[in-house]
Amino acid sequence: MKRLLVLLAAAAVMTFAALAAATPTFGGGDGHWTLTLAADQTQLAVGTDASFSGALVTPNKEGVPDQIIEVQVTPGATCSSSDYGSVSWKDGPPTTDEDGAYSFTIFSPDDPVILSFQTVTDNVVSNCVTVTWSAGGGPVITTGPTAPPPPSNVFLCYSASQTDPGVWPASMAASLMAQGYWSPYAVKGNVTGGTNVGSYHLVCNLAAGQAAGQQFAGGDGFVSGADAFKALTGAPGWYPVVP
Repeated sequence: MKRLLVLLAAAAVMTFAALAAATPTFGGGDGHWTLTLAADQTQLAVGTDASFSGALVTPNKEGVPDQIIEVQVTPGATCSSSDYGSVSWKDGPPTTDEDGAYSFTIFSPDDPVILSFQTVTDNVVSNCVTVTWSAGGGPVITTGPTAPPPPSNVFLCYSASQTDPGVWPASMAASLMAQGYWSPYAVKGNVTGGTNVGSYHLVCNLAAGQAAGQQFAGGDGFVSGADAFKALTGAPGWYPVVP
């Protein structure tokens, strides 16, 4: 049975395109509401359903009840695609409760895929959350050796003056990245006292003349092929390699 994503049905395209056009920024509704979204897990094995939660609140952090939440899905690791899909609900579409909270679960896809989710209601759009399904639960790798297991912790950066990244549980990564945190860069060679992964060390900011290439290093130094660039862009736990 086809469980998730009936992609690009004409009605869905019109509906989601209209939502995207109507909700380009945070804080819509009356001009002040805020909508949040988080996933219980962002790296799943195919066959594992995905659960999400969030809240719709006023500037005073008061919940906005009885609002139907629309779910917008795009393929790939960002929400910027113009291709939209619809979801197959496990328990039906969400509505905010008296505290403004909502939650929903969708069925697993049948094949490895990376999908990005945003929620929308009354001209308010949430942050973007990316979920990866793969045969083994880790990020999708199109070629090369089998991907390592998903990391329990990931390195992230939060300051332009920062050199070494901090470390957080993988379950927090999507929420932190939605707040502006980013994945550090993997530079060839180990550094004493630095954050080393495999034969690389991680830095938060590039030096003059440096630029990231088309590959990513995992937490154990495993390096993806260039053909996985699009799939892994923005995926927590994968660090852009500086050639």
